[in-house]
Amino acid sequence: MYIRFIHDVSIESMHAKAGIFHASEILLENEFTPDAVRHEVQKIRQWFNDFLDRPNSFSRSKSKAQWKDTKGLSWFKPSAKDHIEKSYALKRILDSNGVPITVLRTKRLGYVVYEDEFQIVAEPFSDTNC
Repeated sequence: MYIRFIHDVSIESMHAKAGIFHASEILLENEFTPDAVRHEVQKIRQWFNDFLDRPNSFSRSKSKAQWKDTKGLSWFKPSAKDHIEKSYALKRILDSNGVPITVLRTKRLGYVVYEDEFQIVAEPFSDTNC
């Protein structure tokens, strides 16, 4: 099963819920977030910056404007155990600070537009809810 961590905020251009990294930005931008919490979130985000490649595409479109209306959603592969563990650590922080995260699992991703060792980006099928 592939796994995705989401927050219940819709990203209109994607017709999907925000992912955990977007949700962590919400917490970091909140002026009431304690410095210790902010530090922990930043530490985990830095780990991802160091150990997870940024996908080069989030869309099947070859248009230069593909970033404007992206549809691809990022999912962790089951073998990305360290990444999933770090995501659960980030989830605990976000949940306990008023930014609830839901964990989705699926075998049916959609149209794959990017893949590496740890993640897959796929445009969901029209009947997929995420």
